[in-house]
Amino acid sequence: MYYIKIVMEQSVMIQLNLKLYKMKQNSTQHRVQAFVLQSAVFLLFLLLFNTAAKAHTVQYYTPPCLSTGQQAVIRVKVVFCNNSTWYHWQYRVNNGAPGSWTFLSNGSNNINGTAFTVSNASLKTNVADSCASLIINNSTTALNNVEFRVLMGDNADPQVVTSPVWGGDDQALFEVKNVRIAIRPATESCFTGCTDNALVLAPPATLNTPLTNFYGGFESGSSNFGSTNANGSSVTAQTDITQWTGGTLGTNPRYRVANNPDTVNTSFAAFAPHSGRQMLVISRSASSSNRAWFKTIVAATSPSQSYYFTSGSLKVWAAKADGGANPTLVLDIIGTNTANNTVVLATTTFAFTTQAAGQWVQISVADVNITSNTYKKIEYRIRNTNTSANSFVLDDICLVTPQAGPLPVVLTALQGTYANGTAKLNWGTQQESNSSYFEVERSNDGTSFSSIGRVSAAGNSSRELSYKFDDIKVNAGMNYYRLKMVDKDGSFAYSNTIVLNVTIRGTSITGVYPAPFSNRINVTIAAENTGQVMLRLVDNTGKQLIQQTNLLRKGINNLLLSGLDGLANGFYILEVITDGKKESRKLVKQ
Repeated sequence: MYYIKIVMEQSVMIQLNLKLYKMKQNSTQHRVQAFVLQSAVFLLFLLLFNTAAKAHTVQYYTPPCLSTGQQAVIRVKVVFCNNSTWYHWQYRVNNGAPGSWTFLSNGSNNINGTAFTVSNASLKTNVADSCASLIINNSTTALNNVEFRVLMGDNADPQVVTSPVWGGDDQALFEVKNVRIAIRPATESCFTGCTDNALVLAPPATLNTPLTNFYGGFESGSSNFGSTNANGSSVTAQTDITQWTGGTLGTNPRYRVANNPDTVNTSFAAFAPHSGRQMLVISRSASSSNRAWFKTIVAATSPSQSYYFTSGSLKVWAAKADGGANPTLVLDIIGTNTANNTVVLATTTFAFTTQAAGQWVQISVADVNITSNTYKKIEYRIRNTNTSANSFVLDDICLVTPQAGPLPVVLTALQGTYANGTAKLNWGTQQESNSSYFEVERSNDGTSFSSIGRVSAAGNSSRELSYKFDDIKVNAGMNYYRLKMVDKDGSFAYSNTIVLNVTIRGTSITGVYPAPFSNRINVTIAAENTGQVMLRLVDNTGKQLIQQTNLLRKGINNLLLSGLDGLANGFYILEVITDGKKESRKLVKQ
């Protein structure tokens, strides 16, 4: 606003100079008067510019999140101050009614009946737009709700000179008069283990920037509420309450982000935020449909994957704002499925009864496990359900973003049949995400399984897929089968178990592998009775190259033709002769 004032004064001076120029053109007798008037305007401009340049605006204070026993460091941002500015901090105790402002001293001070050692209470930085932080050696509850402010004097200590002295007392937009701090008990951790732009887990020992990484810390400006993305997620958060812009208390629900509730209305109790610079003050909210704060999150999607939420939690610090009707706050976690039907997944209700105005209480919805494969959109909301007009305050909303995982493999039941010495297994998937392979396992007793083969999985798919596996080495009698589904991260799960009762009839070839072959051929034969079998390998002209006779046992027999390295690449025929019957298989060598 000071820059606008300067421009206005410059405009006035230009207009006056134009008048003076015309006067000089019209009459030489006005030259002396014009010179005097022009000089006066120039001096007035310098005076106005000098005043505007020394506005000494306090934009914000940054109180730390303090627990009992910690060093208190209050940072402040000032602008429009030159390098001759002298700073001096003051404090006052506000126990229901504000006390008088008292200057702090460098060194020992008695604040609210307790001795403290203070640094940077009075200083001259010699740097424009800079004020060193106020440091109090040891935090105790004696500092709870004590207010602090910094006064500024032009090249002199404000405690010594009374004019000109600045302190940002106009409290225009983005300016503040004072800051109130709150000291948490040593047993209460200010920083909790929340993630994703909520409360920080382990803040650095020296924090040189404002605490802006709060969802509900409300440190990021006058609103902290943002818009909604195209997919329905909130950029920051939203509210159904109308913003407070001025005037008396009124009857309609309103909100304001403020350092002290009493800056909204003097009927509110004066108390500090739970941590940080600001808190969300809600006045006269008596409608359960009005959400004081809510945030929506939509799970990510891609052409090959669908994501669903699996868990989530919500915590908030809340307090009554006055001695009127007690609020009843409700925290909800709401899920929306693909049909846009909303379901309350978890809820917590807290009624303020014995708590005094300004007494902070943490309310939470415990971690909730969300039904898998159901909800792609989650809403967190905080509202008041007391039908009387209620005023309350929220701070440090700790939102743990719900885990959203890809839909795991959805497997259709494993099935199998046996025919001609081969167990044919088949199964399918309706959806896959990050799947790696299927391990096929077999057992003779249904307890001890071993791997008999592996089938690669699609990896990611949103459509139905079919898989199969042929077991050519089945055993006579009971054969148990199951699948071990393995993901890319190594995690796995088992399918259903099936059993095939194998009864071998006659003699049949159940397998010839590998195909193509190189130096050996494996032949699997199922035999109902013991006997002999002849294996003959001939070329495409019918010339016999190898002949081998083997003994067959009852059940599954695994036979081997080896030493085939010297054969030329090309087509061959394997003949299996038993009981006067001959079966042939075409093979390729490479």
